[in-house]
Amino acid sequence: MIVEAVKSGRKQKDVAQQFHCSRAAVCGIMKKHRKHQGLEDRKKSGRPRKTTEALDRINTRKSKAGVKKNAVEIAREMAEEFNVKVSRQTIGRRLNAAGLFGRVPIKKPWISQGKVFKCHTQILK
Repeated sequence: MIVEAVKSGRKQKDVAQQFHCSRAAVCGIMKKHRKHQGLEDRKKSGRPRKTTEALDRINTRKSKAGVKKNAVEIAREMAEEFNVKVSRQTIGRRLNAAGLFGRVPIKKPWISQGKVFKCHTQILK
C-alpha cells in the first residue's frame, strides 16, 4: 500500500502521515522495494531450528497438561511421538520463550481435605 501510494506520485511525507509512520520508514520501504523488487525478507542465515512452531505449541500444551512433567520427559515424548530428537535444554528454552519456567508450576496440584487436615494438625503440635 505504501509503495503504491508513493508510486502514484504522492510525497513520502504525506504517505507517512496517512499510514501513521515516519518518513524514514517510508523511505526504507521504498529502498527495499527498489533493491529486491518486492518486500519479502531474505532467508535467514544460521542453523535451522529442529522444532517447528507447531511442535513448540505441542510442547507448551504438554507442559501445561502435566504440571509435574520436566523437560527431560517432554523431550523423550517428542522423540517417541514425532521422531524428533531434541535435548532437554532445547525444550527448556522453548518453554521459557512461551512464558513457562521450571521453577514455577502453571497450576497447583489438587490437595484433598484429609491432607489439609493432617498438615494443620502437625503444625499445631
